[in-house]
Amino acid sequence: MTAPKTIYVMADAHLGAAAGDLDRFLAWAKTLPPLQSEFLFLGDLFHVWAGPKAYHTPLVTRLMEFLTRFHGQGGGSRLVVGNRDVFFRFGKGFPMAELPFAEIAPDFLTLQLKGVKVLATHGDLVNRHDHAYLRWRRWVRSWWFQAAFGLLPSSQVKKLMLHLEAAIKQTNQEFRLAFPEEEWITFLKQTQEAMGFDLLLAGHFHPKDLIETPLPQGKGLVLPDWMQSGTLLTLKENGSYELLQIP
Repeated sequence: MTAPKTIYVMADAHLGAAAGDLDRFLAWAKTLPPLQSEFLFLGDLFHVWAGPKAYHTPLVTRLMEFLTRFHGQGGGSRLVVGNRDVFFRFGKGFPMAELPFAEIAPDFLTLQLKGVKVLATHGDLVNRHDHAYLRWRRWVRSWWFQAAFGLLPSSQVKKLMLHLEAAIKQTNQEFRLAFPEEEWITFLKQTQEAMGFDLLLAGHFHPKDLIETPLPQGKGLVLPDWMQSGTLLTLKENGSYELLQIP
């Protein structure tokens, strides 16, 4: 009998922000049995990166190569795009098949477990009062920005990543200081009404501890960031979950 899969949910890894952080993740990830394991990345996987393979840095390439091997051994991985994951193209004519993810979602990713519907999102759409960031988000995801981006040589794109990272810091600096609880509850209620869920997973806000918000139907979780805490969420096929500290 095949053992049930465990989904390892990682929020805000920001790989590349600290020396050796990818080595730490890979040393742990290589101990997992691929047939019983799957990764779900809630965005901001790297400190900043561009999706197309031509723009990958050596750090990005190392992780993509690991995930490719992991898939080949029966494992899986999925990605929700965050605010530091740029130039991810969607729609007709813009496939992302060159990346080793079973699914890449721009806003919401749906997992149907055994009787449990899970929605996963980065979390950057929660605070509707963060107008500067939301304008920046629309600009970076616009077709004309991506078209102009695609005309640049890879060397220029890699330099541009540094400027984008600086711009991201400035767009929502004020709104990172406190968790927007009222906006979060409103977001959960509106998403429940529009899409329905038993469990909604989000990152983006980098809380020190797991935030759990029950609703009359369903529950919302905001995960601690892996970058500072080294913490993941393990999610079982029956919808049960717990935090896991990576050594």
